[in-house]
Amino acid sequence: MKTAIIISVIILTSAIAAYLPWGIDMDEGGSVVLNKLSGNAAPYKGEACDLFTYANAEKVLGGKVTVTDNRMNENHQGRLWTCTFEVLREDGKEPKLHFMLVQNISEESARQALEEIRAANRGRADLRDWPGIADEAMVRADGDNFQLVIMRKGKTSIRAKVNPAQGVSIDDLKKAMASLVPKIDEPKYAGNE
Repeated sequence: MKTAIIISVIILTSAIAAYLPWGIDMDEGGSVVLNKLSGNAAPYKGEACDLFTYANAEKVLGGKVTVTDNRMNENHQGRLWTCTFEVLREDGKEPKLHFMLVQNISEESARQALEEIRAANRGRADLRDWPGIADEAMVRADGDNFQLVIMRKGKTSIRAKVNPAQGVSIDDLKKAMASLVPKIDEPKYAGNE
């Protein structure tokens, strides 16, 4: 019986993990954060990892990181790059940082995508707006389960989720994300190339 439960948990965790970097975030409370971008995935497109940087990932996760996923999707709604940083720490905790760079086709569509995230999480005390950062930003920290920071500037948004978050500072994640705001205007990230 115990083996069957463990196998079921592994299968479920693998299925969920396969979707998390692609813009579907699920928490234990049942809220879902969706990103409508989907399309054909292409291997290594370094924009997301280059933007977040290994140095930021190491500060947030507290150790030497490796990249385990780095892809780009493109369709009629825009472009989505994902990057997953992982660290194996001495304390045995293995947090992952899922980072997304999203270039929507318009500022309005980017604004609408963030509104959908707010609506999906309405009523959650742990979801807070973060005023004064980019055009809009929000933070959600669910204890040791996960931390989520989302920002939008123009038609570009960036998202970072740490899961599990035990031993990871939300302030470190916020500092790392805030440091990216000036870079979002660069043509490579703003979709103006």
